[in-house]
Amino acid sequence: MTYRSTMKLIALILLIGAVFSVVQATTITAEGGTIPTVGETRDFPIVADEFPDGLLGYSLNATLTNPSKAEIVDVLFPEWAPSYPFSHHTPTPADEVGIRIFGYQVDSGQTNVTLAILRIRGDATGQTDVNITVNTLQDGSGTRITAATVPGTVIIGTPPTTTATTTATTTATTTATTTATTTATTTATTTATTTATTTTTTAPPADPGYLSVFSFPLKATATIDGTVVGVTPLMGYRVSPGTHTLKISMAGYADYTTSVTLASGGHLQLPLIILQRGVPGTTPTQTASPTPSTSVSPTPTATATATTTATATATTIVTTSTTPTGQTGALAINTVPRGVTIYLNNQVRGTSPATIYGLSPGDYELKLMKQGYKTQVRTVTIEAGKTTTPSLIILTPIM
Repeated sequence: MTYRSTMKLIALILLIGAVFSVVQATTITAEGGTIPTVGETRDFPIVADEFPDGLLGYSLNATLTNPSKAEIVDVLFPEWAPSYPFSHHTPTPADEVGIRIFGYQVDSGQTNVTLAILRIRGDATGQTDVNITVNTLQDGSGTRITAATVPGTVIIGTPPTTTATTTATTTATTTATTTATTTATTTATTTATTTATTTTTTAPPADPGYLSVFSFPLKATATIDGTVVGVTPLMGYRVSPGTHTLKISMAGYADYTTSVTLASGGHLQLPLIILQRGVPGTTPTQTASPTPSTSVSPTPTATATATTTATATATTIVTTSTTPTGQTGALAINTVPRGVTIYLNNQVRGTSPATIYGLSPGDYELKLMKQGYKTQVRTVTIEAGKTTTPSLIILTPIM
């Protein structure tokens, strides 16, 4: 069989699998809003309401139905998206763009997932719809999803003023007749007309803000203003502009509570939240790295290593040495995907997510390896009495 014949056979098998493996799981919405001034640009996200079985990738088109009023000048990808070429869009500015993300999995059960953000410029006063066409949408196992789409409306310029006019007319007629020796007839007619004009201007609703939260351990419950909104990682969750109370909680850990302020149309990504061991419902007095559940007191002549499994997906490694207490530091590593092997100076120190304690101050070579992904190597600096926490590290799949 020739190479070309083999490729055709593979493509046919994939097509048959896509036809017979289809699930209905999500609704994709193009968020609308207002661009107050002609020539101004605003960001409008494309959001999926839920992915019960996760997300492996997608391909879709976004189209402006009235291109004389606006234009798509750029496409922004969410924080969870992999780098180019796994995340890609067709050239801009344009009235229609194709957008693709492939090779990265959103966990099962995620809700309000931002797929992409359209940066749109208003070119003339008026309005245009944003239509979404889904070409491909696959869940975490690669099964094709058929999704419903909801268009959005973008209004350019100040909305028209609404004028309400009320007219009230009252007519009163009185007739009195008295008969004696003579007959007198008196007729009185009164007409009153009242006109009231009320002018009402309705301000456009404020665009929502977007919040992304990562925690260690993962799968912690996220609550905003007393309402549970999902589990971590919480990516691109829509929140009304203003200040809100965020609580991250998990069984076996003390609650983490903080205030977050979101601007209209803005995206706030919080630093990695590390939960401390404790009683649920209590708030820790400090936001340092979690204290390991197993510890070994250092002795002048011995070195001991203890490994404690905190959750099904998180391992804490505690290393003690002859270094005096308070003169060592720690390193907290969180990666996507999880289960990445961690090397420090070419020594295996566990798998991610993990916090490595008892490290002498100084520079270390950090190497992260996992089969099927590109190895990442970087330098980290450990300081005495502190926990060094790099930003969430995303490994790129090998295609």
